[in-house]
Amino acid sequence: MKSKNYPSNHYCRKNEQIIGTIAGFFTDEFTLYIHLLHISKEYRNTKDFLAFKLINEMINSIPIKVSKVSAITWEGNNNSLNLMQHIGFKIIGKKEQDMVDERTTIYLEAELSTVKEKLKRYIRF
Repeated sequence: MKSKNYPSNHYCRKNEQIIGTIAGFFTDEFTLYIHLLHISKEYRNTKDFLAFKLINEMINSIPIKVSKVSAITWEGNNNSLNLMQHIGFKIIGKKEQDMVDERTTIYLEAELSTVKEKLKRYIRF
């Protein structure tokens, strides 16, 4: 039987302008997939930790229990790779000439419990 996908999309605003967004889906196979995480350049690397807050919001909005979190980015997107590895993601694979401009796609994965624990350092609950 094919698993079902359920979308999960969130954003943050400042002065009515969207400054960050996260999009993905979760499945009935207990995995959350993050396919897009974007923070406007002027709000990156700030003490607001917007990327971490969006990831946390997505995790906490899921109505079913998941055990794994998967994400994708492209090779050379060091901001994304560093951010994801900082909260427990590990590279599990690559696909050459996959995305726009034939970039190499990087596949990452983490245990949900690890991500949640590492997010606690940056987000007040």
